Amino acid sequence: MTSDVFLVPTTADFFSVIAIDSLSGILPNLCAWVKMARVNPILKEAAYPLPEFKLKFLGTIVQNYRIIRGKETTAFQTWIEKI
Repeated sequence: MTSDVFLVPTTADFFSVIAIDSLSGILPNLCAWVKMARVNPILKEAAYPLPEFKLKFLGTIVQNYRIIRGKETTAFQTWIEKI
């Protein structure tokens, strides 16, 4: 990853909630792997060595939902709160 920060784009639905839950399990494992891989002599001497890993989650962006009278509909609001 070439960036130190990231955002997760979502929509107001069940699948986005599941995706965020999945990321919360995968990202700690990725961070641990990168820390372990950085001490590997082969990767340290590579033409493109692994950069220092400082990943920061900035948040989610909820998009593509319906607004009526200046407010999201009840069904979308429920998913937005879960996200």
